[in-house]
Amino acid sequence: MAERVNELIFKYLAGQSSEEEKHLITNWRASSQSNEIEFQRIQDIWNAAEVPSFNPDVDKAWDCIRKATHPDPILSVSHKNVYAGLSVNQWVSGIAASFLIIAVVWLTTNRNNNWTALTSTNERQTEVSLPDGSIVWLRNGARLKYHFSSDERELVLNGEAFFKVEQNPEQPFTVGLGNAEIQVIGTSFFAKSVDNQYSQVSVSSGVVSFTDLSDEDKTTVLNTNEEAILEVESGNMIVGKVSNPNVLTWQTGLLIFNKTPLSAVITELSKYYTTPIQLEGDNLGNCLITSKFDNQSLEEVLSIICKLLSAELVTTESGFMLKGQGC
Repeated sequence: MAERVNELIFKYLAGQSSEEEKHLITNWRASSQSNEIEFQRIQDIWNAAEVPSFNPDVDKAWDCIRKATHPDPILSVSHKNVYAGLSVNQWVSGIAASFLIIAVVWLTTNRNNNWTALTSTNERQTEVSLPDGSIVWLRNGARLKYHFSSDERELVLNGEAFFKVEQNPEQPFTVGLGNAEIQVIGTSFFAKSVDNQYSQVSVSSGVVSFTDLSDEDKTTVLNTNEEAILEVESGNMIVGKVSNPNVLTWQTGLLIFNKTPLSAVITELSKYYTTPIQLEGDNLGNCLITSKFDNQSLEEVLSIICKLLSAELVTTESGFMLKGQGC
């Protein structure tokens, strides 16, 4: 049954679903909040892994995968709520395998053109060692392609990544972000590119320049603990100190909150742990949290917060709920 779900999601994301299949996926997503969260996460991975001019025959491809992994025939399904009770992990694992196959095909194709391309399909991050000794940590769903020669190091990023760059003034290191470009000599920094929305760079150490590719006169030089965000639609470039201490949580596992409203804390935790968290209590969301969590489980983090606020932690069908009177 889970395999049938995987097949329908695969076809849905490839734009090859029938109207009935689209209806089934829509109902499955609406059946629980956790289903919708996981669908959005997988859709982000699919979008990041999308290859130009790649239009697969999903039925034929899935038939090959099915024969190689499950020789038994698939039962037909007609009830629109059949997916509501399936485990998220059951269908996510199947789709992740499909993305991996696509990523491998893309990697081989680009190598033939002197470019190497990678897509991170790990749950949290993928560590990549580049030919020059630099290291990149790609967040789940991020796509990176690169081409190195004797006098330049060119990279293009879609998604989120953290770079630790080996210094070499004779071989400039540039990262394209769609509407912007980062130029580096030797440094470590976070970069993010969101299609048709914005590009961002946050510098952990060293110096980088950040350029608007639509207006090369619009360039700023950033030092340690500075960041810049370039908005695609407006063209505005916002420069300042790093504003979010948790910009690298996905890479470090470290969560830092300093007088942060619980409502904002819950939003950050839900995103990082990909788990729905609810608040019950009129003033609970306004309570300020100051704490640091280092690679701890979600349940442990929530238990500590509940102790701080004398709140109750309840396990729900899809995640967790915090109940309390506030502070």
